[in-house]
Amino acid sequence: MADLERLLRRRVAAKGWVTRTANVLADLLDQKTEVAGVEPRLVILDAKKECEVRLAALDDLQAQVECELELEAMEADLQAAWTFREDDWLSGADTEEEAASLLQEACSVMAEAGMELAKCTSNSSLLLDAVGQGQAGADGEQ
Repeated sequence: MADLERLLRRRVAAKGWVTRTANVLADLLDQKTEVAGVEPRLVILDAKKECEVRLAALDDLQAQVECELELEAMEADLQAAWTFREDDWLSGADTEEEAASLLQEACSVMAEAGMELAKCTSNSSLLLDAVGQGQAGADGEQ
């Protein structure tokens, strides 16, 4: 089990690095971060490459963890890994509540522009509820 504990610690660190690099990439795409004298496209491509490297490292560690887990624990771990990848990482949020708030705000902004989020997949009922609340909130309902 010492190997599993070491792998779990390494996976936590890898998740942190994926989140950090994803946030940098998101800031570049949102033009919150500027790099003087460098073409924005090149900066974004560099950040994307760094993100891909960090995500590949996380995927490798996840596979190693799965090899060490008991079968009974593997299903829950896979679900948690997918939730991180789909919800936390993609939104850049640190918590499920923060991700829900971001989704709700995004739905409201889209609704104000006459658009609607047509499809949303998540492993979290909290996030799926946030999508509905964001769309209802834009119509004046709650």
